[in-house]
Amino acid sequence: MDLKNLWVAEYSASQRCFHVATLESALVANTSMVIGKNNNDYLMFWVGETCEEANAACDAMAELHKGGVTPQHVEAIKSTSSRVKGKPAVAAGIEAPGPAKAATESSAGRKGL
Repeated sequence: MDLKNLWVAEYSASQRCFHVATLESALVANTSMVIGKNNNDYLMFWVGETCEEANAACDAMAELHKGGVTPQHVEAIKSTSSRVKGKPAVAAGIEAPGPAKAATESSAGRKGL
């Protein structure tokens, strides 16, 4: 399995922003944080095959945060595991937070909300 060919979407509550990266770079960054006994609040909520899909997942999550969920947005978030029969969606059970955490935009790389 080539971790450079898988993409992740992450969210930082403290920075109120999304981040898109290869799985390999996310694991390297997280390992570095663990070795240094540092805190990293970026949480992976989506894994997929392309950067574009990861950006779509971030956009869908931003819409969920704003309360503007549509079937199209929900599908973008669920797409990670919907390809695997019998497996629940990665983002299943996520609820829209209150207005204090409303998201405004996302794209490749870290973007503030």
